[in-house]
Amino acid sequence: MTSKLNISNIPLPENGVYTGDFEFSHSYQSISVLINTNVNGSVKYHFSNDGETIYHTEEFNIIGNTSFYKTVVKKGSYFRAEYINAGVAQDTFKLITIYRKDSPDIEFDNLDTVNCKQSGEWSFSLGETSNLYVSDALTHQKLDGINSNIFSVKNNTSDTAINTLSIGNDTSNIDGKMSFGSNNTLNNAQQVLLYGLTSGGGGGNNLHSVLVTGSGHVVCDVDNFPNGQETMALSLPVTLASDQSDINVKQNGVVNLGSYNNINNNSNISPGELSTLTVNIANMRDVTVTYSDISPDNFDSVGVEVSGDSVNFHEVRTLFPFVQPGDSNRSGFVSFNVSGFTSLRIRNKSSVYVNSNVNCSVYGSP
Repeated sequence: MTSKLNISNIPLPENGVYTGDFEFSHSYQSISVLINTNVNGSVKYHFSNDGETIYHTEEFNIIGNTSFYKTVVKKGSYFRAEYINAGVAQDTFKLITIYRKDSPDIEFDNLDTVNCKQSGEWSFSLGETSNLYVSDALTHQKLDGINSNIFSVKNNTSDTAINTLSIGNDTSNIDGKMSFGSNNTLNNAQQVLLYGLTSGGGGGNNLHSVLVTGSGHVVCDVDNFPNGQETMALSLPVTLASDQSDINVKQNGVVNLGSYNNINNNSNISPGELSTLTVNIANMRDVTVTYSDISPDNFDSVGVEVSGDSVNFHEVRTLFPFVQPGDSNRSGFVSFNVSGFTSLRIRNKSSVYVNSNVNCSVYGSP
C-alpha cells in the first residue's frame, strides 16, 4: 500500500528538511522508501509505538541523480520518513513510501541484545565475536524432558539384554532334538528347521520344508516363470530383459508456453484500469510475469490478478517496478504457481499516474 502521509514531490531548498507524519502501519511486515533527486542528502526511517515518541531510527545516505530504494523490517506500530537535503537547492524531488505485507531478509546491524517475551523467554545477543546466540527457557525444559525419557529407555534395554542372556544359557529343552554343526565362523552352531506354505496356497495347509543344497544354499525354483518375449507380452509397460535388444527411453523436453506482450502490447494503462488482454493460463502450472513501462516518476505498484472461471479475479501478486540507474524505463518481474487458475491479467494500482507504453508478458510451463 502506498503511504498517504509520507510522500512528496516538492523540491527542498538548501539544507531543507521534509518530515512526514507518523502513520499507523501495524498490519504490515516491512516498509520501502523510494527516492529520486538531483542532490545528495539523507533519509531517516522513524519508528514509534505511540505515534509521538521516536522509538527507533535508521538513516541512509542519498546520492544525487541515483534512484534510492530501501526495504526494512518494520520496528514499530507507527512510521514516518524524514529527508534532510544537502547545502544545494534541489531541482527535482520524489519520495514515496510503500507498506508491504512481505518481509525482506532480516539484517542484524550493530545488534547488542534483543529480548522477546511472547511464547517463552527468548534472548538474542551479538557480542564482539559476531556470533548470534539464542536462548529459550521453555525449549530447554522440553529438551530436558526428552533427555530423561531417552535415559529411561536406555536403562530398560539392559533388562532385555539380561533376558536374552538367560535364554542363551538354557537350551536344554531343545538339546538332542536338533544337531549341532560348525563352519568357518561358528562353532557348535544350533540347527534350525525352516518350513513354509507354497506360493498361492496351492499346497493347502500343509507346511513344506525349504530345500537347501549341499553347500548350504537355499534352492530357488523359477521353473514356473515365463521367459523372453512371453514375459514382455504379459509385463507392465516397461520391462528390462537381459536377452533383448537395448531399450530406447525418450525423455520429454521442456515445454515453454506464452508469448511476448501477450498481456499488454506497448499501450497505456490509465489509473486503476486493466491490461488490454486477459491471458488463458489453464495449461500452465508455473508462470513468470515480466513488466516494463516509460513512467519513471511513478512509484506506485502493479497488481497481478488471476481467476479460476475467467469472471471473478483476485490479486495474488504485486509488482513494484522501479527505474534502474541510467535508464528511463521502469521494469520488474514476478514468478509463482498458478495451478487451478484459468486466466491472468494486470491492473494499474496508481490512483494518479498513467502507466505509459506498457509491455507485459506471461510465460509458463505445464
